[in-house]
Amino acid sequence: MKQKNIYDDPLSVLFWWYDLAIFVLMFPSNSVIVFLRRNLGYRVIRPWMFQLTFLVLLGLSSMGVTSAVLSGGATSIVTPLLIFALLMGGLAFYHRRRGWELLFDEPNPIHSMSRGDSHLAKVLPMLREDIIQRYIEPAVCILLGLVLLPFAWTLGVWLLLSGVALTFIEGLFVERAVNDVLDRHDARIEAKINREVDEAKATRNAPTLPARKVGGVTLSPELQRLQAARRAAEQQQAATQSIAPQVVATQNGMLQAAATQAADPPSAATPVQP
Repeated sequence: MKQKNIYDDPLSVLFWWYDLAIFVLMFPSNSVIVFLRRNLGYRVIRPWMFQLTFLVLLGLSSMGVTSAVLSGGATSIVTPLLIFALLMGGLAFYHRRRGWELLFDEPNPIHSMSRGDSHLAKVLPMLREDIIQRYIEPAVCILLGLVLLPFAWTLGVWLLLSGVALTFIEGLFVERAVNDVLDRHDARIEAKINREVDEAKATRNAPTLPARKVGGVTLSPELQRLQAARRAAEQQQAATQSIAPQVVATQNGMLQAAATQAADPPSAATPVQP
């Protein structure tokens, strides 16, 4: 298991509630992405999470109805938040089945953890998909929540919370994607250094050199000697390549002269020695 790096993610090391906060924010953020996106991955739509979210929304809706009855307001049990919860459940069921079908779509299969494609990309084709998912979609949720707050305060508050949660979750996904790329980059560098260390073990008996730091990595004397040997070999190879054409030309000239001399018969004026 990979150890946590305090420089990569300080909160995950210092505070135990960091992972719990991410877990809690996944519920409101998932409740809105089923409205905002298509082609969601199969494992993104987890049934138990949406079932629990539906129960929470149903409880909030009941609280809204109870407060309305006690204040002498409307007595209808059908609230905007309940309608939102029913639509969310239906869309979650659809995306779950659709995600399973897209896993085996031979021409263009999708990843099982795909975050989907935003419907707003059709309206805003000049913006990148990641910009829309990270900034535009949360802004739409927050603005819609502010608009609905005077008329349906429970749904307005939920949309406000969902917009904030979506901002945080999408930022976290981008950060982890960047870290994955950097981890692969660092792994290649570490593998190269390990190979050079293994090759340098044979030169431990050579005269010691002071340690040197290059690009933030301290090079041992063995690595310095290995790099010097490689540079000398490259210089020798370059010199050999520059001299080779001249040697070949000289050899060709000598062969041509010998062939010409062998082809010409001896002159008649040349005395023949006994």
